Amino acid sequence: MKLKNILIVVDDIERSKQFYHDLFGLDMVLDNGGNMILTEGLVLQDKKIWGKFLEKDIIPESNACELYFEERDIEAFAQKLEKLYPSTKYVNRLMIHSWGQKVIRFYDPDGNLIEVGTPMEKSEEPDDWKAGGRLLLSNLDKLHTTQMGGERIKKNLRLERADVVEYCRDKILASDCNIYKEGKNWYCQTDNIKITVNASSYTIITAHLVK
Repeated sequence: MKLKNILIVVDDIERSKQFYHDLFGLDMVLDNGGNMILTEGLVLQDKKIWGKFLEKDIIPESNACELYFEERDIEAFAQKLEKLYPSTKYVNRLMIHSWGQKVIRFYDPDGNLIEVGTPMEKSEEPDDWKAGGRLLLSNLDKLHTTQMGGERIKKNLRLERADVVEYCRDKILASDCNIYKEGKNWYCQTDNIKITVNASSYTIITAHLVK
């Protein structure tokens, strides 16, 4: 037995065909009228027809599964996505995981989740993002904050414990913490908490809850 296709439900097959061609270079292989097969085995299924087949509600943005693509020049891809489809709804913009992989997650026009990531290769040399992420993790002993910053973090996170630096350090070290850099700051997100750290001084600027 072998997996042949992945099917996603869409409102407008022609719109989706253009979307997946523009961003991923997929082309039509077969048009069955309400069901279109693209290269790489992706199938676009008309929502109304699918609803009649299943007699179930079709729920967009269910986040139960995703389409995963790999791209070496992910910065160029992110720019192309923003240029061609500026109204795209993002789950997360370009970021770096604690294990060093760059990823971007967003929905297609019908709420199907897509992830694009850089290939994970053992022989791959660390680039600036990876080196920077490791730099932060290897210098957590330098983390500090100001009195005002500490009070702000306690208020934002509703903390009773006194040592906010230790609290933030523990969160950054969590195995599921996503670390990425924008401008002069590192952003570290785990659970429902986002921590901002200055990349030069290792000052914890703030931390707050995210929905």
